[in-house]
Amino acid sequence: MPAGLPAALVVFAAWWLVGSATDRITISSGPINAWFIAVLGWDDVSWLFTGISWLAVWLKWVVAPMLALSLMADILSDGWRTLAGIRWITRALGPLTLGVATIAFGVLVLAPWVYLTPWRPAGLPATSVELAFIAAKLALTAASMATGLALIVRQAIWTTSTP
Repeated sequence: MPAGLPAALVVFAAWWLVGSATDRITISSGPINAWFIAVLGWDDVSWLFTGISWLAVWLKWVVAPMLALSLMADILSDGWRTLAGIRWITRALGPLTLGVATIAFGVLVLAPWVYLTPWRPAGLPATSVELAFIAAKLALTAASMATGLALIVRQAIWTTSTP
């Protein structure tokens, strides 16, 4: 468990920083909109705030866990001297690592939760058939999410020396 403490601190710090930044942007959305209107003549910058929201989700749900898992793996393999180096940061923030983690999170974790879980066919009777359908749907969602999270963990701890 001691290796999990610095990893948990990394996640906490990342979530706090991202939350503080998005709160500050939300509070300043009026002046930001006014600047775009006054300087560039753009009256609709909702795309900017949507992009910032998606960036915040990505930072909290992909980047922060990758940093934490990479740090925990290095502490477990090399000991506490890992904290003095940056190998765990460069491994977690590599383009291939983040790309695979982003795809795994988006396809296997986020998409099933957002699209599969609330879905219900129109002709499904409100009987035990519906209960069986819900159980199967949630089992599929759980299996997909577990696979996605396993890929993310594998990617976070992967090095060239990993078998």
